[in-house]
Amino acid sequence: GGIARRLADPPQETRYALRLAAKDLRLAAWEGATVAAAARHRLEEAVAAGLGDRDLTAVAGFTARSRRAVPVSVGSIPATNGFYSHAVRTKDTLYVSGQAAFDDDGKVIAPGDMAVQAEAIFANLDRILADQGATWEDVTFIRSYMTDMDQRAEYGVVRKKYITGTPPASTTVEVSRLFMDGLVLEVDLVVALG
Repeated sequence: GGIARRLADPPQETRYALRLAAKDLRLAAWEGATVAAAARHRLEEAVAAGLGDRDLTAVAGFTARSRRAVPVSVGSIPATNGFYSHAVRTKDTLYVSGQAAFDDDGKVIAPGDMAVQAEAIFANLDRILADQGATWEDVTFIRSYMTDMDQRAEYGVVRKKYITGTPPASTTVEVSRLFMDGLVLEVDLVVALG
């Protein structure tokens, strides 16, 4: 296919060798960084196959066109039910699905308790951001759904622990209920990436 031709006939000047990209990812990635780990693994396979001197830019153009919306699944937070992804990445934007307070078995954490659920949600959001190489400073929009607006003070205490700099654009709405009994909060994000 197209990628094989690009690797077989590299440009005259190698701009960024696969071998160097694999080394950089090995140095930069941390345990649990699923996207970086997958990229590192694929680059190391390419190097092992004798393609270490090939130009990474030959691969980059192909992969960028192969899929515009890339689902993100983060191993350090509870798995989804399979009907949605933790997030979807498109070019330099990350859209994080609404996060709710679930344990590893899919049960609601602390039913009815805004402070505990907010802490669980923001901890998961923090892990998603870290997995994608982002921080709270990169969040451009946060949307919060709560079942009782009178509990926004408890929510605000937790939110301020994570969003310490300039706050992003924000919408907070009260809803009559969320999709499981006991849930009082759901939060989604839009994030600007490198």
